Formats: sequence, C-alpha cells, structure tokens
Amino acid sequence: MEDFDLSQALDNTPLEKPPRSCCGFTAQAEDESCPYDMRLVISCNHKTMQRVADLTVVILKFKKALSNFGELSDKEQCNALFERLIEERSTEILESNVKKRVYQRVDSVNQCTLCDGAQKDLTHTPGEVKLHAITLKGGNCEQKVRFELCKYISTEAKGTLVLLTIINSDLHLTCSMEGSQAVLNLEDCTVSELKRISSENNMDRFLFYKIITGMGMRKFESVSCPGWYISTSSTDENQPVEMCRVNNAATRLTEFREH
Repeated sequence: MEDFDLSQALDNTPLEKPPRSCCGFTAQAEDESCPYDMRLVISCNHKTMQRVADLTVVILKFKKALSNFGELSDKEQCNALFERLIEERSTEILESNVKKRVYQRVDSVNQCTLCDGAQKDLTHTPGEVKLHAITLKGGNCEQKVRFELCKYISTEAKGTLVLLTIINSDLHLTCSMEGSQAVLNLEDCTVSELKRISSENNMDRFLFYKIITGMGMRKFESVSCPGWYISTSSTDENQPVEMCRVNNAATRLTEFREH
C-alpha cells in the first residue's frame, strides 16, 4: 500500500515540497502482524482550525472502531478495522445512489363521485378515518362523497397520478404498509403542503395511479404500495373501503365508475 498522508485526506491542495514531520518528529508505525504496509505522515503545512477539527474527528472514529473489537490480536484488529472502513464506505455509496422521487401538482382538477362495480357508492361519516361502500336509495344521494382528483406529474411516473381529496376539506386518501397489509385511511393535510410531494418520509402515500380499465371504469393503485388497489367488498353492504391485491379480486371489487 502506498504511503498515506493524512494531510492530503483533509486538503486536496497539492504539496510543492515533501511534507515535514510535525515539530521535527516523524512517527512511523510498522507492525509485522498487520498485513497492510501503512506509513502515517502528519504534515504541519497550512494549519487551520478546520483541519484540526477534521483530524480530531478522524482519530476519534478510528479509536471508537477499535474499541468495538474486544480482545483481538493486533493482526485481527487491523483486519477488522479495514473491513469496517470498507463496509462504511460501501454503505455511503449505496445510500447516495438511492434516487428520491418528486411529484409536482399541475393545474388539473376533476370533481366526481365514485361507485364500485356493484353500484355501491362511497360515503364518509364526519370524524371517521375510513370510507364505506353503501347502496344508496333515492333521496340519499347527498351522502355520496364528492372527490377532487388533483393530477401530479413526475419523470418516474408510469401512468396518471392523482390525489383523492374530499371536496371542501383537507382530508385525503392515503395508503401505507402496516406489517404485511396496505392500509387505506383519510389524513388531514393542507393542499399547500401537498403542492410538491417527495418519496422521502413516505409522503407519496397520498398518491395513486388512476388506471383506465375500459367501459368508463378505473382502478386506483397506491404509489407507495405498488400492487395494492382501492377496493370494496363484492358481497357485503356498508363495509370499509380497503386496499387489496389483484389476486383477491374474487372477494373484492377494484374497479370504480366516475360520476
């Protein structure tokens, strides 16, 4: 391994002269038990408080790493130290490669009600965090939930993105994973806070893909929980509107008609 100049790690400015040892003292650590040929040179050139602080952080990090290895031989500690540093560096690279997805609201809003394939309408009782699907008789149409479907765009989107908001409120449908199950709820959030949505902190739970399936029917797939769709019971009345997978289509209805 080549000589390692700690000053170069803290400052990329090339040195015109060979580095001088600090205070006329040269420390060279060579241990045959360590498989790495490492020589530590500390230069006194360009002293700054920032470089002193950086050096302190580096030394403390090395010291903390070594303290975790317990009663190991010098060779084992040396191997463990380098494995630790390589692992941390790999983690940093992996995290930096995670791409944040951003969704921007556009000036396109559609107001509608939704009913499932069995003609059950979606309703909401004030104070509850769940919608219900009920077959409403004549004269009870005012119980239908009226939605604003606000569109969003993103370079990562695979279809039409919408935010489903109960009209004249700050209540929006959201979907998040709880264990192995995706859960549909209503959450209170101001429209201004949702003008620009990021995948960070699970904020994309507010968004759904609106998928046209033909004959005026639509499906709504969660953005944060891919493969999960807004659905209603195929047999029972006045049941909560919940999320389901496509393979549950025998007992759940996932297609809705806009009115």
